[in-house]
Amino acid sequence: MDMSSEIFATLRRKAEGIERTLDAQIGRYTQVTQRLSTKYDLTVSSPQNHTDLESGNDSEDTHSLSTLSTEITTLLSNLDSLTSQMKDLSSPSGQQSLIVKRFTEIAADFRSDYNRRTTALTSKKNRYDLLSSSSLQPGSGNDSDTSQLLRERTALNSSLSSSRTIINQASEIFSSLKVQRNNLQGSGSKVRGIASNVPGINQIVEGIKKRKQRDNMILGGVIAFCTLFTMWYMFG
Repeated sequence: MDMSSEIFATLRRKAEGIERTLDAQIGRYTQVTQRLSTKYDLTVSSPQNHTDLESGNDSEDTHSLSTLSTEITTLLSNLDSLTSQMKDLSSPSGQQSLIVKRFTEIAADFRSDYNRRTTALTSKKNRYDLLSSSSLQPGSGNDSDTSQLLRERTALNSSLSSSRTIINQASEIFSSLKVQRNNLQGSGSKVRGIASNVPGINQIVEGIKKRKQRDNMILGGVIAFCTLFTMWYMFG
């Protein structure tokens, strides 16, 4: 085995170790996010559970979530680094390139799973912060927050109403333009019909002209014959 193959094998063993660690950490991260998501949902649906969310167990979950997030981010970065080093040592084709591809896909899957769960938990947390009773309960000293939300809702409703009005006006203009387009298409069809009949009229006129010329030639021939016959009769 040459030096590059030995280095590649060492990097592969390290990457496999990170893969196993990532799998375990992502599993723990999933459990913590599921627990917190469930508690956020229960708190929003049942405001009396708000104090339960701030208990010691939930604080531990929050701390564990932060620690796991840092560890997972570091592990993913290390796996990307090892994969990049293995890619530099491998040839475009062969067994080593397949190994590099596998670790690239593994890192992508772990990162996608981690980001998806983080996004879902963040969405639940934002909803909890917005709708929890502690921030919206009248008389709790946070009435200004409620008023602000109501003002924002009123502004949004006003914007939506204006948008609907503009859309209706645009629809009416569009319908009017469609009617005008249909009228123009009808006029265009009539013009094309007249234009298509013009060549026939021209042919008729040309036929009349030719017939008139022929009649004039026949009349001129008859007059010339009569004139010649008269001169022959008188002087013949």
